[in-house]
Amino acid sequence: MDNYDPDTCRKTAVANLRVYPPDETEALDLPMSDQYGCAGDVSRFGNQLTVTAVNAG
Repeated sequence: MDNYDPDTCRKTAVANLRVYPPDETEALDLPMSDQYGCAGDVSRFGNQLTVTAVNAG
């Protein structure tokens, strides 16, 4: 977050990460601490999050 102009980013604490396990419709909220995201629109800087499948095993 410190890579962005503070007025644009509006750094905000993140409480959890919401994930949907395979073949499930109910989400799991994974607690997070000391993590931050931008509440402001930083889309002009490109994609900030990439999502991929995680396989156990």
